[in-house]
Amino acid sequence: QNLFSSVKTAFTLGFDAVVPVLKQRADGAWVMEYDALHYRDVFPEPGVKDARNAPEVLVRRYLTKGEVHQLLRNPQRGWDERALKRLCKSAPPNRQQESGAHQDKKAKVIPDGYEIVTWYNAYGDPFLTFSAADGTLLRVEKNKDPLKRHPVHFLILEKDSQQPLGTPQLALIYGRQEFQDLMLNGAMKQWYRNINPSLIGYGTGLNGVPNLSPGKFTNIPNPNARLEAFEVNTQTLLQYGAITQQNLGSMVSTVGAADQQMAASAGSGMSATPQGVDAQEAMVDITTNNYQKAVENFFSRYCSHALTVYLHELAGSGQIMVSADVRKKLTDRGVTEDAFDEKGNLKLEMQELAAVLSVRCVPGSLVELEDEKQLRILHQLFVPPSQAMPALAQMQD
Repeated sequence: QNLFSSVKTAFTLGFDAVVPVLKQRADGAWVMEYDALHYRDVFPEPGVKDARNAPEVLVRRYLTKGEVHQLLRNPQRGWDERALKRLCKSAPPNRQQESGAHQDKKAKVIPDGYEIVTWYNAYGDPFLTFSAADGTLLRVEKNKDPLKRHPVHFLILEKDSQQPLGTPQLALIYGRQEFQDLMLNGAMKQWYRNINPSLIGYGTGLNGVPNLSPGKFTNIPNPNARLEAFEVNTQTLLQYGAITQQNLGSMVSTVGAADQQMAASAGSGMSATPQGVDAQEAMVDITTNNYQKAVENFFSRYCSHALTVYLHELAGSGQIMVSADVRKKLTDRGVTEDAFDEKGNLKLEMQELAAVLSVRCVPGSLVELEDEKQLRILHQLFVPPSQAMPALAQMQD
């Protein structure tokens, strides 16, 4: 779900920013969380050519009063307790207007929150978190990554040499969308005229020009005049569906990733012949491959960084808590029961595991599985013999 949400955001805005956050649960165990940032709260270094290589990134977050109380009750490493108490003495102000969610803006509600800013760097210096209101230093966080990378990962699906945050897909179809809106606006006015038509009384004694505005009544002094609704039906209104369908097809052709579903909805689907099906599959493979590689690369970098930081954080401890399933798998592979303590924790030299790790990709998520590939090849092999079966039967040999 997190990855799907990031891809949708990157399609719309051109980028999505994510930070792997190390959090401690109530039982003392450490977990990594996928923290997607609001697009208006991420500030890469100005002038950088590609946001993914920015050496410095500022990130704005908001702490609710309850979150500050939680930090005071369960102190986290690096947070300054006195600074948090000082922050908590004042009531949380309203958040910045641009950082609010769309639903809050519709409801005309601006949530409260203490505005804090974190300075991330790729120099190996500690990450500094301070209050935006008075500049009080709230947290000093050590960079646990051995390669001194900062944890802000950018998903950019289409790189743009002129734009450090990538190119949004929607930027390519803004002109078409404006035409579509204009078309819909005109059609809606015509529909409104049909739903609420003008009333015209006509006969002898009609003087002046009748008012054809929606719902307006033109008074007639002649008592013998008939009263009828004046409907408006134009060729444009009748062909609205066909015109918008063609316009949608033009939008899809402008966007570089017209997969099967989009092509079919735009009325430009391939033919149902074997050649058309092959062409459709080839189109999908070519156009989506670029985005798949971008997502796989981003997810691999995120997982590598998160796993490396997690194991370096646990390097000082000599045990790790495992679930019952993992314990069974370990014992099946030859791990003896002596490796576990009385609480079920696995006794490990975490210092040996703390290395720079590289995660390739999660198999089966975006890449074709080997079994599916073999089935597809077998299917293609059997197509020509199956098409030749009627001819073989006619030969009666």
